[in-house]
Amino acid sequence: MLRDRNMQIGRDERTGNIGLTFPIATESFRPRHAYKALSKMGFSLLPAEEVTNYEQLRAWLLEPDDTIDFPVLEVALSFAMVGNSPEFVSGTLLRRTAPNDIVPHILFVFTAGSVCLQIDLRSDHREDHIPCSEVGAIKLRWRTGVRSTDGADSIDWEYSEPTYFNWSSTNNEPQPIESGADPELHGHAALFAASCERVGVGVAAS
Repeated sequence: MLRDRNMQIGRDERTGNIGLTFPIATESFRPRHAYKALSKMGFSLLPAEEVTNYEQLRAWLLEPDDTIDFPVLEVALSFAMVGNSPEFVSGTLLRRTAPNDIVPHILFVFTAGSVCLQIDLRSDHREDHIPCSEVGAIKLRWRTGVRSTDGADSIDWEYSEPTYFNWSSTNNEPQPIESGADPELHGHAALFAASCERVGVGVAAS
């Protein structure tokens, strides 16, 4: 086993597989604060004609005391490459094309390097026809591609299948990987914390 301060590299003699173990971020965070930060970013990208559909969201974002009771604030979290996080941040709104489809009116997808987060922006009434669904009902696999201005060069990376969390709590909690995500994502917690801190998502507890 090769060790240094940041990772461990070892080979399974039985299978021949090589494993890399990265340290887990120890900082706690407040899930609802992180969800609210994502919602602010998504709201800021809304086209003008959609703003009136999100008056309740706007009121919640402006409420300093944050007293509204949300049983569930669902976040889909996935990761891309390990140890080679691209210097790239993006925010994308995906709007439903058929009004009666059983999907959210607008999804917000945020990527920061190797981290991808997805949330439903929760319109005032555009989802009234949708029955309550289980966490993880909307399954979206995300891929990011960056092209040079002349189109000659490109880099693409695909994120893993999402793991779903309820970020309605205002209490300090462990990073998502420590609190029960897919074990395959266990080594990515440090990337999650570093990427969010770099772009100012504000997941660290105060």
